[in-house]
Amino acid sequence: MIDWPSVLASIPWLLGMALLLAVSSQVSYLAARDRARDPQERRALRKRLAQSSVRRLFYVALGLIFLSLSLLAHSWGERLITIAGLGVSLYSSWTSRGS
Repeated sequence: MIDWPSVLASIPWLLGMALLLAVSSQVSYLAARDRARDPQERRALRKRLAQSSVRRLFYVALGLIFLSLSLLAHSWGERLITIAGLGVSLYSSWTSRGS
């Protein structure tokens, strides 16, 4: 028998991981393109990762992952830790929008 509540609770985890992979792939591609244009550029990846839009997307992806983990947690300790991680990622996403 399929455990539908667990399947539905895993959807944010899948979306978060897909977003994390997509953002990291795009940032890596753009940094490689920057290095190809200017071979002396050694910090292209670091510059791309420092952009507020990239950081915000990373934090949103982590928030989705923590949301799913908190929905799937079995004990209150696990749930509290994952809710704390969710709070930190949402706060970081909110504060990185203006920097």
